[in-house]
Amino acid sequence: MANRPPHDVIRFALIGFGALAERYYTPAIRRLPASIAAIADPLEARRSEAVALYPMAKTYADYRELLARENVDGILVASPPTTHLSIWNDASKHGAPVFMEKPFLLGDELSRAESSQRARRLLMVNFNRRFWPEYRRMGELARSGVIGELRSAEMIFHLDALKWPAATPFRLSANEGGVLYDLGSHAIDLIPHLLGEEPVRVLAKTNSQRWEADHVELRMDFSRGFTFQCSLAYQSRAQERLVIRGRKGVLRMDNPNMTVHTLSDDQAPLSPAGRCRDIAAIGYRAFSPDRSMLRYSVHAALAAFIDSLRSGGAFSPNFTAAANNAMWLEAVARSAASGKAVEVGAFKVYE
Repeated sequence: MANRPPHDVIRFALIGFGALAERYYTPAIRRLPASIAAIADPLEARRSEAVALYPMAKTYADYRELLARENVDGILVASPPTTHLSIWNDASKHGAPVFMEKPFLLGDELSRAESSQRARRLLMVNFNRRFWPEYRRMGELARSGVIGELRSAEMIFHLDALKWPAATPFRLSANEGGVLYDLGSHAIDLIPHLLGEEPVRVLAKTNSQRWEADHVELRMDFSRGFTFQCSLAYQSRAQERLVIRGRKGVLRMDNPNMTVHTLSDDQAPLSPAGRCRDIAAIGYRAFSPDRSMLRYSVHAALAAFIDSLRSGGAFSPNFTAAANNAMWLEAVARSAASGKAVEVGAFKVYE
């Protein structure tokens, strides 16, 4: 594996050619100075689709053979979560920089992950919401003091898993982490990142409606008294909404494809101008799909990965962010299982 790209076009190997890779990763790569040189997927139908779309790329049924044979600049991992630990351990031993789809790891896998100093420099995890301008603006406003001392945040993050395109129904398998690791990995990363604080305690509970533990309610407490509550669910109505409350006002975004609003309190209605901004924003992004939150942020995250490959700079979000996220997710899972709050601490050993 190449440690530094010796040419202008970054050559990637792609592990996992499901719907996420086909509909989001590869369109983003086409708009970047990058190419796909090799693809690994255990499903013959997906390899056939890969050949049809990328006839010049070599295909493999086993990613280990790809790692052994291909000399590329980076590895994009878009396979189901249960494969991430083995892929990370194998790729890092080859010295391959890895762009890993979230979640980085499941359950208690962190203790078995390759974590040498050399390996830690090779990882970037796709917490793509960090790259969305509206979420960044929300964080900047919150930290600026415009709504006063921060008191709490609330997020609703619901997905219709049956409508999400997928080559395999891994989201609905309890072995793959379910809604907590699928949606919760984003939410649990986003708030500490936006506010620059780390949680000290978590409390969670789950309930089952269509599938086992398909609803999760969680609370994260921070050292300065700030609290974050989040509702995660697989259900028929998709929704993503974030509110941050301070002593002097509220920041609210009802949909990440809309805009951020600064209000006096939770009950304050949007002004006509505010409603018009939301309508204009969502209309623009519907007309230009590449500017929608998911497509834009995946492209931006991959662009940041490429920039770091070219410059030799550190990846962000890096191994420490990924390890913290894995640790916090494990704490939430333990809390949900026990019905009790669980104390957490930052994964300082990997800084």
